[in-house]
Amino acid sequence: MAKTSPSTDLDQTLMGEVERIIESGDEDAEQLKSLGYTQELNRNFSIWSMFALGFIITNSWLSVGGSLAVGLPQGGIPTVFFGFIFVSIGQIFTALSMGEFAHSYPTAGGQYHWVYLLAPPHVRRSLSFICAWLSIGSWFSLAASVCVLIAQGIQGLVILSQDTSPYNSYLIFGVAHAVNVYGALANVFGVSIMPLVDKLGLYFSIILFLAYLIIIPTVGGIKNSAAFVFTEFINQTGWDSSAVVFLTGIINACYGMAYIDAAAHLAEEVPHPKRNIPRAMIATVVIGFITGSIFIVVLGLCMGDVTAILTGPTGFPFFEILRISIVNPIGVFVMSLLFSLGPVFALPAIIQTIGRLVFSLARDQGLPFSKSLEWVHPKLKSPVNAQIVVAVGIAILLCLYVASTTAFNALVAASVLLGQLSIAMPSAIFLFGGDRDKMLPSRYLNWGPILSKIPHAISVLIALIYLIFFILPFSLPATASNMNYTSVVLIAVFVLMGLDWIAVHKTFRGPGGSDLAKM
Repeated sequence: MAKTSPSTDLDQTLMGEVERIIESGDEDAEQLKSLGYTQELNRNFSIWSMFALGFIITNSWLSVGGSLAVGLPQGGIPTVFFGFIFVSIGQIFTALSMGEFAHSYPTAGGQYHWVYLLAPPHVRRSLSFICAWLSIGSWFSLAASVCVLIAQGIQGLVILSQDTSPYNSYLIFGVAHAVNVYGALANVFGVSIMPLVDKLGLYFSIILFLAYLIIIPTVGGIKNSAAFVFTEFINQTGWDSSAVVFLTGIINACYGMAYIDAAAHLAEEVPHPKRNIPRAMIATVVIGFITGSIFIVVLGLCMGDVTAILTGPTGFPFFEILRISIVNPIGVFVMSLLFSLGPVFALPAIIQTIGRLVFSLARDQGLPFSKSLEWVHPKLKSPVNAQIVVAVGIAILLCLYVASTTAFNALVAASVLLGQLSIAMPSAIFLFGGDRDKMLPSRYLNWGPILSKIPHAISVLIALIYLIFFILPFSLPATASNMNYTSVVLIAVFVLMGLDWIAVHKTFRGPGGSDLAKM
């Protein structure tokens, strides 16, 4: 019997792996072709880097910490904690419902493609188009809010370093535009290294999370009782109804648990998307719930007086918690600086997701100048023109910050509300549209005729709750400076949608494969 050398065995193993990758790529490309599209983007994400992208975008613990100004006045830590539990349960079911769709139809269009493929033929184009714009409006609002969040963090760092610096909204406005440009450049020239950057962001976030869990209680000590965390409801809103206060306050929790559809919009850049996309979405919610809930409890026990935190000189509640806990100015500055780097990792991933949505809608002839916007640079492998349009759109949306210092709250609320509405649309059609097995082909996630309805029904119910409560004023009496501008963002999205429909209603099309049932 002939013996093979170790090098020969290694060569055969490597060749086998190469063949497996090629076969996988061919299979994925054929799946995409069956929906009427050509594989143009590189599938350079693994399941791990795709999970990393989803995690750093939601970044539950960090997002909750960065948006405390939204949740603390509306019920205090009990609203933040129980709101997070409430939202997390809803997101688990939402991830399950989305996973079923994502397995069946893995394309960059995500929700709006699912709507097109599920809806009755006579309304599929219009419903799909509406869903596309809801999704785009959600992600644009998220990107603008993260730009503001980074800018607020930098403003807080300036105040921490100089003590006497006043809060400067123009500095925030300028920095927000600068980081928007950074996100755009990263997505034009750095697409090939984005999976690596996403993984680095994941590792950074987990290490920083563990560091805060140790440092804050160890150095600052426990300042509050368990009752303060779980039962002492604080209402600084002017609303008399505790239910209204709680349900408007869960925006903070939503900011840390929404946006799990990011993986779906990068389905054309990961191998085996029919399996990997659902896994990435579900894993994002589970890990986000674990890290976020633990972090909220630690903050609640160690944070001190809520009013002092909300009215502190930095204008950034989490930095105020660090000031109270760590005391040492250098330590406070370093830990605040590290916290500010988290959204810096997330922003390019968010802008990348928006770029894929714009690219997908342009590919379906759903935007003016679609031919230009769907173009993928042959060397950079990036839809460069689409990314430029994304940067311009975010810059325009950032101008809302000039109108009101509560614009950050409105951007957060609008991003959550629009996103959940877009996710609920295919679920609603699936629930009320007829035979589920004809609507969805054989799939990896199949919960059966009865159980399958539960996650879809919950997804729709959550969208209705958000629609009712997220457009209410954050506090009473409402004034021009503190009103909820979420409705303004929604109106802007629908106006742009209407204008776009006038321009493209004759050309817009959805997935056009003739053999969908075999996917």
